[in-house]
Amino acid sequence: MPDVLKKWEKIISFESILVDLTFHSQKVIIGLYYRPPNCNEFYDLFDQQFNSISHRKNIILIGDFNSDLSANTTSNSVEMKKLLIQQQLHNVIKEPTRIISTTKTLLDLCITSKKEIILKCGVYDPGIADHRLIFAITKLRKKI
Repeated sequence: MPDVLKKWEKIISFESILVDLTFHSQKVIIGLYYRPPNCNEFYDLFDQQFNSISHRKNIILIGDFNSDLSANTTSNSVEMKKLLIQQQLHNVIKEPTRIISTTKTLLDLCITSKKEIILKCGVYDPGIADHRLIFAITKLRKKI
């Protein structure tokens, strides 16, 4: 691997894509995330990334954050909860999203800047993996 790519390999610690969409004259930023386990620099980088879009009214961030929000004991869960509070964000998924024989964890999140734009959300088990699918239905109305 070339030295330039090795340098980037150390910098790029999580995957994300942000899309700016307009529905019924309402703008929304939708972000998709994957945070690998043991990627501790994620929280600072996510905070910086969120600060660049925080001026926007409607933000929805979805993905596998690998931070168990059903736990209060791991450093990842504490760090993620602290970040959500600091940025005034809300996770609307409340039930476990990864279930194996020994544990039930809430790793897959739907985070929003405004809970009221989420009409319905939940978890669905397609039966093909240990992670369940999450979904959110938004309500964005036309400006009058």
